[in-house]
Amino acid sequence: MTEDERVAVEKFDEELSRENLKVILCLLDATRLEQSLILSLQAKRKAIEMGKPCVINTSVGTYIGSHDAKDLTAQLIESMLDEQDSRVIVAAAGNAGNIPFHLGYDLGPDTTWTWFEYDAVNENVNFFFWADTADFHDAYFSIGANDAVTSNDLGATPFMNLLSDFALSGSVIDSTTHSIMDGATPIGTVKTFAQIIGESCHVEVRVEPDSADYLWRFESTGDGRFDLWSDPWYTGH
Repeated sequence: MTEDERVAVEKFDEELSRENLKVILCLLDATRLEQSLILSLQAKRKAIEMGKPCVINTSVGTYIGSHDAKDLTAQLIESMLDEQDSRVIVAAAGNAGNIPFHLGYDLGPDTTWTWFEYDAVNENVNFFFWADTADFHDAYFSIGANDAVTSNDLGATPFMNLLSDFALSGSVIDSTTHSIMDGATPIGTVKTFAQIIGESCHVEVRVEPDSADYLWRFESTGDGRFDLWSDPWYTGH
């Protein structure tokens, strides 16, 4: 920030202070979740100093995460709000309301699948999904490939289960690697990473294809539910 910009901000802040309003700058080198927490804590401290109610109007956040308010940042902000009355957070949200980048459904005995396209920018197929750990013990998922023109099945990983295929304890990240073969021809490598975070399980799927001419399918069956957000612009994958 230049000296002229700093003077302008201080003048603006002085004017707002007369109306019991306060501007708080976020750290640009912090993650979006860290920015939300820092913003909330700074506003709380300033409200205590002024002896005033604390109403935080935010325009900061992220499209990445479990979206269930169970992440540590959300819990810390929630506990700050619950400490006493007269604390409110208002979020400017919904910029991606017209983007269909959420996939989520309850699993069943039949296999359900969704295709993912090759991401030419990152030269892979990459997505994350979340589920409640307690409800996902009997869930199974697989990653497969189809010909983009004929839709023919070209191969798939075995069906994986969080309990039987990953060594998950605490917040340790475990992974598996599978090579997808179309007969004797390798067409891609699937790397799957899993982690337990609080009450939720977080799974990342990363496909490194040998060609951009495939569709990659996420198959699921069993019991449970998952939620997935994927868009190269909004989530980066």
